[in-house]
Amino acid sequence: ISGGCHRAATGNIAIFAGCDRPVFERLLPVLTILGRRVLHTGPLGTASVLK
Repeated sequence: ISGGCHRAATGNIAIFAGCDRPVFERLLPVLTILGRRVLHTGPLGTASVLK
């Protein structure tokens, strides 16, 4: 997650998800409620490397 408290309050955070694609697709509806920018980065651990 990137964006800080001020952006989280408005739902304008960026979410980087490192997980299997089927898991990402299952969680995408929830993630898009939490943040406007949602990116699947690849396998587990890749979001941490990206950030």
